[in-house]
Amino acid sequence: MGWYLIRSGHSTRSTIFPPIQVPIPSEIIPIELMSSIYMLWSDIHSHEDPIDHLLMWGKEWIDYQKDLKLLIPKAPTVCVDREFFRFCLSFIEKRHDWLDEDYEITISHLPGQLQIIAKDIVLHCPAVGYLVDKSIVSARQLFRGIPKRFSRNSICLQEEGGKLIIGGYQIDLRREEDNIVSDYP
Repeated sequence: MGWYLIRSGHSTRSTIFPPIQVPIPSEIIPIELMSSIYMLWSDIHSHEDPIDHLLMWGKEWIDYQKDLKLLIPKAPTVCVDREFFRFCLSFIEKRHDWLDEDYEITISHLPGQLQIIAKDIVLHCPAVGYLVDKSIVSARQLFRGIPKRFSRNSICLQEEGGKLIIGGYQIDLRREEDNIVSDYP
């Protein structure tokens, strides 16, 4: 069982700050405790720097944690226009029936473009971002796994944990290095 840090209520002429109860784990390093206290203090004194050096340590710890998160590389992601991407997939779907015969679709990144290869079709979709390698997915899984309509104007494709995530929908993928024999170049 942990502890609770309680900030009493406070009000100014224009703002009311209700009391807050923050759970604190029983085993916590002191700097984490100071950062929790600083966060409660800064809610009320948002435009002031802390005078107390312990509160300043808490503030510096929070800033350090934010900087540290920025150093962690994000998963390779590329964003494309929803309508253009949907047009590319519809074009492939009309030319090759995935219900009768499953085939592979290769999705890769070229500078400023997303390249989509399906059998004898090569399409390029304007894109922002990057993907590390070629991603190979089953056409059947792709067309069954994504919705007919996306709600956002741009769709992000992301490689993470052996999956290709397209607009939040996960499709299993295989890398080109997996020695897949394909019928396209």
